[in-house]
Amino acid sequence: MAQILVIEDSPAMSKLIELKLKAEGHQVRVAEDGQRGFMAILNEPPELLVLDVDLPYMDGFEVARLVRQHEQIHNLPILMLTGRSDVDSRLRGLEHADDYINKPFNSQELNARVKALLRRSSFVRIVKARRVDELSGESIGQYAKLEEIGRGGMSVVYKAHDKVLNRDVALKFFTDLASNGELKERFMREAKAAARLNHANICNVYTIDETEDGHPFMVMPFLEGYTLEAMLREKPLDLATTVNYAKQIARGLASAHRLGIVHRDVKPANIFITTQGTVKLLDFGVARWQRFEDTQLTRPGSMIGTIQYMPPEQILSREVDNRADIWALGAVIFEMLTGLSPFGTGHNMLASINSIINEGIPDLENYYDEPPQMLLNVMKKTLAKDPHERYNSILELLEDLDQVEVPGPNGQATFILRY
Repeated sequence: MAQILVIEDSPAMSKLIELKLKAEGHQVRVAEDGQRGFMAILNEPPELLVLDVDLPYMDGFEVARLVRQHEQIHNLPILMLTGRSDVDSRLRGLEHADDYINKPFNSQELNARVKALLRRSSFVRIVKARRVDELSGESIGQYAKLEEIGRGGMSVVYKAHDKVLNRDVALKFFTDLASNGELKERFMREAKAAARLNHANICNVYTIDETEDGHPFMVMPFLEGYTLEAMLREKPLDLATTVNYAKQIARGLASAHRLGIVHRDVKPANIFITTQGTVKLLDFGVARWQRFEDTQLTRPGSMIGTIQYMPPEQILSREVDNRADIWALGAVIFEMLTGLSPFGTGHNMLASINSIINEGIPDLENYYDEPPQMLLNVMKKTLAKDPHERYNSILELLEDLDQVEVPGPNGQATFILRY
């Protein structure tokens, strides 16, 4: 049975259609005007749209036209409802709709039209493949007992049990792959490249798999602990912990850079701290396949990542290399020490961009008493606006981090946060 959206402004008619469709086992949602209906389509694409011609705010013809122009839902099957008898209206409706039905109609006629559209529609399979955010409690191949543990704007992660290898794993699905063949192909290529990474400070990819309906996913270790982002919501870190984590992050980046892989989205949300205190970098390779059209690591004209952790050259869509990751790590080090992003929160994008491109490097002396000189040198060299003035490699940064003096037994004796 299918998920159907009905856009009809008459409460009596929409209720009648809803009851008739539910009697056949379909799941039905209702919207009462064209604008809300179109937003409902975008937020949760149905498998079939039952659309009235005469609607407030945006008529059915316009809704159908917008659907057909949309990249991801252009092949959504549309059954147009019309009470108009003129031929021109019917022809206009069929310009973007797959079928139309005159009001009033009986249950048999409505259900016959719906079944016919679903039977010949390819969109049903695509929508089901994309609904990767509704897999809790299910099994996929050898992976059983899926339990959602995290989600973002374009992905969802499940904990699952690998029945073959008898271990818990994390399955990461990206929500817009099955309906985009080019993006899917790019994902598979870049995910396989990320799977080549094998380092203690990188959350490695075990394998790439695919559901029966054609939706790929990553299989990764299941980690217990917290993201650095979650930790920093509580309080900043002491100097000893900051230096320890920074070294681990740098080692993971160095391993990737040796293979020619630049992360491009180093930020606290992509840094995981296990319960044993081991740092794991997440989402390696993802930034590349999201918007890149080939396997190049540098491509002018593309801006990817998270604004407040981007170096100036990345914001300006210039060529970037491993020094972009060095900048981002500098921003993360600053945030670990102060609890603040050095270039704004990202809520005001223009302010963050202006700060990164035009304003001076944040000074730790504004926040701390007596910060170690080598730490100040690290901040200056990682956050240099000109990439040629930064460390040439992450290994150079590691050498300087090794020389940061951590005062006192807990790293806090003379290094005191002022607020």
